[in-house]
Amino acid sequence: ADLERTRFRSRLVRGAARTGDLLVAQGRAEEAIAVCHQAIDADRWFEPAYAALARAYLELDDVTSARRTVASAQAALDEIEVEVSAELRRLVPGSRH
Repeated sequence: ADLERTRFRSRLVRGAARTGDLLVAQGRAEEAIAVCHQAIDADRWFEPAYAALARAYLELDDVTSARRTVASAQAALDEIEVEVSAELRRLVPGSRH
């Protein structure tokens, strides 16, 4: 049962992050932000959800929130001793992590 729950959660989180990206592509950044937050709430170590969230903020020209998203991703990943990818750092100008 635990393995099934883990698989379901993993699919949910991957799907939510992908949905966030698709919503951004459709110009629906506000909806993408809500979906990405749900993904991060379900798995705070899933970096693609942070990347989708940062892209949504950038779509709204909210660079400050995008930078905070990268910082939040790094804080979460620090818990498991993993660095934020260079791709996520490059996505947001001025990210310091």
